[in-house]
Amino acid sequence: MNPKSGIKLQPGNKAQIPLTEIHQKIDGGVKAAVAKAIERHRRLGESISI
Repeated sequence: MNPKSGIKLQPGNKAQIPLTEIHQKIDGGVKAAVAKAIERHRRLGESISI
């Protein structure tokens, strides 16, 4: 762990950044928006690209 940045280095050189409260709110909002869009496409019988 780099004490200056608070970033933990994982095997494979992937950095894990601790989520702050605002990050958690943004993540929750994005997940809700995606779920809403998928549900709308399902209801209308429209295809969705992944």
